[in-house]
Amino acid sequence: MQPNACVIRKVKEDMAKPSAESGANGEFPQRRNDLPPEIIEIIWPALQVGGLSGTCFASLDAVE
Repeated sequence: MQPNACVIRKVKEDMAKPSAESGANGEFPQRRNDLPPEIIEIIWPALQVGGLSGTCFASLDAVE
């Protein structure tokens, strides 16, 4: 089913409107998680290292 001109116009209008989630001046919406930034600063590097280590291990295991 092809979109008609009315649907395309509606999508363009919706994209032009500022979102209710974004700030009044067009800023990005705030995060919705309940974790404080201090915890995220600790957890994020650990997740990155763990993900990289897991990826390396999986690629080495696939070679053998």
